[in-house]
Amino acid sequence: MVNVNFNIWGQDRIIKSTPSRLGADASALISANPVGKLFERDEQYGTNPNNNTYVIIHGFQNQGGNQFSTGGNGNNQFTPEEWMSERAKALREREPNANIILVDWEDGAKPPLGLNFYNEAATNTREVGEQLAQYLKARNLDPNKIELMGHSLGAHVSGFAGAKYKELTGNELNRITGLDPAGPNFETRKTGNFTTVLVPGPLPGTSLPVEVPEREPVPPSDRLDPDDAKKVVAIHTSRNLGHDEAIGDFDVFINWNNQLQPGQSTFVDNHGYANELYTNLIKGTVFPQPDGKVLDLDRLNSGESGRIDVDTLRVLFAGSTSGIFGSDGNRKILGTPSEGDEESYVQFDESEFTTATDISFNLGNLNYRNGITVFGSEPEGDFPLNVTLSLTNPVPSTQTFNFSFNLTSTLNATGDPVKDGDILRFSDGIAKQKFNFQGTDYRLQLVGFSADSGQTTLGRFNTPEQRFSEAQLIGKIKPVSILEEAAEGVIVQIEGATNAIKELPGQIKDKIQNTIDDYNTRLANYSKGFLDGLYIKFTGLPSGLSQQRIAQNLKASAEPNSTFQITEAVMDQYPGGILGTESNDNIT
Repeated sequence: MVNVNFNIWGQDRIIKSTPSRLGADASALISANPVGKLFERDEQYGTNPNNNTYVIIHGFQNQGGNQFSTGGNGNNQFTPEEWMSERAKALREREPNANIILVDWEDGAKPPLGLNFYNEAATNTREVGEQLAQYLKARNLDPNKIELMGHSLGAHVSGFAGAKYKELTGNELNRITGLDPAGPNFETRKTGNFTTVLVPGPLPGTSLPVEVPEREPVPPSDRLDPDDAKKVVAIHTSRNLGHDEAIGDFDVFINWNNQLQPGQSTFVDNHGYANELYTNLIKGTVFPQPDGKVLDLDRLNSGESGRIDVDTLRVLFAGSTSGIFGSDGNRKILGTPSEGDEESYVQFDESEFTTATDISFNLGNLNYRNGITVFGSEPEGDFPLNVTLSLTNPVPSTQTFNFSFNLTSTLNATGDPVKDGDILRFSDGIAKQKFNFQGTDYRLQLVGFSADSGQTTLGRFNTPEQRFSEAQLIGKIKPVSILEEAAEGVIVQIEGATNAIKELPGQIKDKIQNTIDDYNTRLANYSKGFLDGLYIKFTGLPSGLSQQRIAQNLKASAEPNSTFQITEAVMDQYPGGILGTESNDNIT
């Protein structure tokens, strides 16, 4: 008999454990009363038949919180596999009153090492599933509110539990979610018969007969199948260890044409990605799809059926932004105002957003008032703008990205408000800060300034003298490429070498420093040429040429009781005209 433990999850840990005790004929659970209550503060949690029940079942070589060999016992507070804990925490966050049960069948999932140790574990799935069915029946849980979620061999445990529960009670469980159901021993099996095949012989043109075992498809009754619950959802993430065929009512194949899943480095990791993905979906992660639909938990819970192929490489990001100019808050004063004039400033106003990887979106609104300032009081050099993304999707998180801006001030010598206008630019549009999701690092990149939600963008924000202008700061979230990571590694090495050089005698230090400076110059020139080549390849334009200025990108408005004159210089600078606002009093 396989020893199985049914562990009840409290607020953030296992708080009760029920070991299985089968009758002589292994047909009925003698007692399903919890023993070993661990934490009094979690007394409220148990198995309330009025609440939804979620059962998490591990697979091969895993454990669910009890077995001594992995330290999962009372001495370490019954610690299960990390992915099981993460799933339980996500479920508790989503449904505070839910029944959450972790099934520990390590006794059957980790048989003694030998030639058939996996085969033994695969065979044990039926017995473990039948014990689980007896436990659910004994706890008098509502089958219409039960979801079994099993990974790998645990998916087939779920199937056998669903079939046995229907046999015992005449009722079907509401839902089974198979997370990359195990393929070996559940796709094909030996029939016990042999067939003869010919293989090349020792001499050219000869062949030898060889007896090989016949194989046949595993019938639905011996694996997870659509009849095991009202709805069976199977999520497929691995061709090597998972089941390659559709075996549920609704089969979701994840990045099926890719060798590796996001953030994974081996085919074994691909197998485990199903757990990470499903936990993220429970947390509320949404993945946009090329057909305009999304993959989220609501879709898995819908009535959709059949097979779908989905992409989880493009991530949906949603949340809000905020921005501050260093210690100046969200408004940066741009110099001391001249007597009789109001202050010059640029202000960043926060924004909410929904976007996807590599898609431009509005980071926030910039309000720029260009007044007359005391000469020399304007900011010198770069000043910071720190933009914070507060994400609600794919998972709640907060990350601040640091950018540098600078102001080009004119001498106000012409009397023409446009020619005397000042220019705001960003110095470096790619932040060094990163955040990680699904093993992939992401950065925030500035694209430019716009007045039409990013349809057209400019690299500079012009405001005529004594005018007020508005623009949107456009950015995009980009995955960090392998080339970028490699380049950062080179830079770190160079910086380390530079610091070491400082400790050398002066003459040697100067020679080495000159060599590094020459190398850096060559590297910069090569990088620029390389990027220019890429730019020309994709756009057909040299990188130094910007797109044609479209005046509608910026809103330039005259202040009350002032006259804004359209001169030839203005027409040359704004060939598309200037987009005014309601505050324009006189335009000539």
